[in-house]
Amino acid sequence: MGALLLGACGGEDTKADDEAGNGDDLSPPVAEVDASVSVPSPVEDAGQDAGTTTGRWQPGQKIPASEMWASGSDGASREWAKLFGDWRGRPVTSTWLNLLFLPWDWLATPGLLSTMDDENKGQFKVWEQWGDFQGVVALSMSMAGTSEVTQEQYDESMRQCATGAFDPAWKAFARNAKAAGRTGENTIVSLAQEFNGAWFPWNPKNVGLQVWTDCWKRVYTAIHSESDLKVSWVFSAVPKSAQGSDLLAVPNVWDAYPGDEYVDVLGLTRYDFQDFGPSTNTDWRQTCDNEQDICRAAELAREHGKKLAVIEWSIQRNEEGYGDNSNFVQMMFGFFADNRDVLLLENNFNHYGDGGDQNIWYLYPRTTDNVRSSDKYKELYAP
Repeated sequence: MGALLLGACGGEDTKADDEAGNGDDLSPPVAEVDASVSVPSPVEDAGQDAGTTTGRWQPGQKIPASEMWASGSDGASREWAKLFGDWRGRPVTSTWLNLLFLPWDWLATPGLLSTMDDENKGQFKVWEQWGDFQGVVALSMSMAGTSEVTQEQYDESMRQCATGAFDPAWKAFARNAKAAGRTGENTIVSLAQEFNGAWFPWNPKNVGLQVWTDCWKRVYTAIHSESDLKVSWVFSAVPKSAQGSDLLAVPNVWDAYPGDEYVDVLGLTRYDFQDFGPSTNTDWRQTCDNEQDICRAAELAREHGKKLAVIEWSIQRNEEGYGDNSNFVQMMFGFFADNRDVLLLENNFNHYGDGGDQNIWYLYPRTTDNVRSSDKYKELYAP
């Protein structure tokens, strides 16, 4: 089950989590969410159109540039983004950057210091590399400091975060981002991404939902006190068969919703795991009976007046996924097209060349491992 639910973001962080004691013994939250928090209610009947307002996309229909949503891949580099865009025939207008391991002094450094990995290689300033990018940058960021610590240490950091201990660092980050020309139109902070799983240290299973949401609110308020950057609440889509699993820190993801006033963008990550349904499915409406999946997320974004972000999505080429599955690529494109009235961005998770497990998702470059899905993606996204 660990491989089943494991989101792609972070990659090497999963090893650190295991070493930090993220075992299968799930403890229930020690506190409940504040009763004043606005929590979305479960879906009853999503209906055939699931609340879409853009009409139903038909296979073969091209989306004109004027109606295209922000779309791209993970931001290994500006050069990579250009190669990916050139390959698919449509420039990259969204990118996702993994900044999960930043220490506080890096976060507060003008220009936002990073290495884009956790091995201290190639140190650079994010806004110098991506400052003139003509699109939306999504920053996947840890909620309470570097993820390169034990689970116990991170839990304590979340407790400190809930009292405002790290507000100055987040305010400095926001001020520096604003000074670098970053706004809510071109930058979102994907805070504590995939928090509902137990594979990242920022999950609430040990500290409880009250501490977790208090920390979230402190970070959100600090960022908005100095900038208009958007903050996105991003969960990992969960198969119905896995709900209640020890791998989940939150049995129902909506229990951790901090309230509309503390969320700018609703988001999720979605991979082609077998437990989500048959490999033959090309219609995203077949997911509407699962309130922790793409259909429900789009419905709630629309109901709550939020934009929707699919920070990561891709095929899954290991024993838990369907491999080179072009049907999944078509299903996701149809979902994006049908919900483009609320869709802010989507990024294909396209790690390539790092070796090992990092190579099970990519669509580009086209190889013998991804012929059908790669060709389908290029066909759908070409102008």
